[in-house]
Amino acid sequence: MGENTTLTVNIVNNAPTQKLIELRIVYGSAELVFYDQITKTLLDGPEYNGYNYTIYYPKTRKMNTDEQWGIPILIEGLDPGGSSYTYTIYLEIYSDNAFSERQSIQLTVKRP
Repeated sequence: MGENTTLTVNIVNNAPTQKLIELRIVYGSAELVFYDQITKTLLDGPEYNGYNYTIYYPKTRKMNTDEQWGIPILIEGLDPGGSSYTYTIYLEIYSDNAFSERQSIQLTVKRP
């Protein structure tokens, strides 16, 4: 509780050609706040569709074959409201504007 955590997203282009890559961070709680770990700037957005919030970060980037890209994201510390609360965060990768992969992570915040 009250601590920050860093999430590092690693993206690798395994395709035989260059691809336009976009990362989308999808989550269900307005309490989550995401920052660029390097610059400490608040990530743009989020967009709310009535169910989830989505951050498009960073902007679409061209990736060469076998190129790897690490994106460190800071998530601001939260108050769980009770003894603990678990947030689910989905990381979606789009390649050439088409859905490519989705991974989920869970962030659990506990009271000391």
